[in-house]
Amino acid sequence: MLKDSLKFLVKDTAVYGLAGAVTKFIAIFTVPILARVLTKDEFGAISTVIAITAVFVGFFSLGQDSAIARWFYDKDSTDSDYRVKITTTGFIVQFVATLIFCVFVFFFDDSISGIVFGKNSELLSYWKVCLLSLPATSFLLFSNNLFKWTFQRNKYLFLTLGNSLVSVSLTLLLVVQFRMGIMGAIIAPVISSNVFAVVGLFMNRQYIKISKLGDLSLIIEMVKYGLPFALIIIISALLPSVDRLFLVRLVSMEMLGEYSISLKLSGLLFMVIAAFRISFGPYAFSIWKKPESQELFSKLLTVYFSFLLIVGGAISVFGDIVISIFASNKYAQSILVLPILLIAYAVIGLR
Repeated sequence: MLKDSLKFLVKDTAVYGLAGAVTKFIAIFTVPILARVLTKDEFGAISTVIAITAVFVGFFSLGQDSAIARWFYDKDSTDSDYRVKITTTGFIVQFVATLIFCVFVFFFDDSISGIVFGKNSELLSYWKVCLLSLPATSFLLFSNNLFKWTFQRNKYLFLTLGNSLVSVSLTLLLVVQFRMGIMGAIIAPVISSNVFAVVGLFMNRQYIKISKLGDLSLIIEMVKYGLPFALIIIISALLPSVDRLFLVRLVSMEMLGEYSISLKLSGLLFMVIAAFRISFGPYAFSIWKKPESQELFSKLLTVYFSFLLIVGGAISVFGDIVISIFASNKYAQSILVLPILLIAYAVIGLR
């Protein structure tokens, strides 16, 4: 049984880890193209708008992915009708939260813009378009989580990789071919995410039946359970983006463009970190009870951290060359903050 369990976990880790790695790689793949087609101001604007928009994802889901997972495999719930009731209830909670947030933004968009973007009111039009992807992102996560809970790996890969590939293809088409600039780079993922959100919900239609909606007590229980997780999602998205709230007030969009390139380059090191976490987790749990595990962990993490510092140092030393290849020489000033960000990622990698 142990052997079978390990095989199952390794297979799941490989599938979901590969999907995440490929998705990140596809996103990074567009950077060299966008950096050359867009001006530094435009690149700074789109990076800022996307980063800040991601903070609001938690308001749409209300942690219902965690709430559904909590009740979906309840030991007393083996019949399919019960699971349909749980998933339908979580879906309706997300749907209502989406409606409320959309109405709120519609009436208070100017006030929100002033708080988020300060005097850079020109970013508001881009932000409004970018917000259109949030409901879709929420329901994409809903569908993907159902695929994971029901062990439908192929459908998970189709939805995740399909959305990424279509988004990148549309971005290149609209920005490079049709010269739509920053608006094209924003519209592309909006179109892709909305299309695949509909596809994902259609593929999970057997789990969403309004007639099976739970009663008020279940709704309240699931909302109360999910709220702390929603807060975690919001904070997790806010922490990497909080710098933009200050920079958008203190520096020009051109400098934000250079800063964004440094962040993207540092993200290459984070891909190594993400891959290590996927492989190290199962291994660590498999040996943690052994007497020598503590010493072994110490040695492994020392080697791992040293490797991250060496890779980060190499990127910094050859930063000028890397930046010219990755973006172009017009982003040469990005080298000033690149070493700091790389060290930060190396430290984060030890978490």
